[in-house]
Amino acid sequence: MNGISKITVTDNVSLVSFEHLPADGKSVARLLSAVANGGVNVDMISQSAPCSHSVSLSFTIADDDLIKTLRICNELGASIGGAKPMVSSSNCKIQMYGAEMAEKPGVAARAIEAIAGSGAELGLITTSEVDISCLVPAINIDEAVESVERTFSL
Repeated sequence: MNGISKITVTDNVSLVSFEHLPADGKSVARLLSAVANGGVNVDMISQSAPCSHSVSLSFTIADDDLIKTLRICNELGASIGGAKPMVSSSNCKIQMYGAEMAEKPGVAARAIEAIAGSGAELGLITTSEVDISCLVPAINIDEAVESVERTFSL
């Protein structure tokens, strides 16, 4: 077993990021709840470790929901510490799955190395015990997927 048995790609993904949100968790919860209540499905979510009482938060949405999401975020403004969203659209999510990943060290390192080696910029990385998801610009998707497929003999 090589660690990854299946790769899927999701097109038309936007990354929304915030820096310096209060680290109390309430702002993150308020923001994600407002986006959900606005009918927007959030996919990948990544929060940094607290630093000086603040965190950074990034999440992905469908490109089609970007305008709606920005409207929601701007309406929250002051209630989330005045943070303004930074956006990157026209990305793709590469999702790599492998049941043996939970017991095999180094799978994520090899996958990230393969994507980085393809020349693709990694916009976001999230993982679980059996899944690695990486966000890359759509322009680099073919090379990134081919690199992962070569690395894992898929």
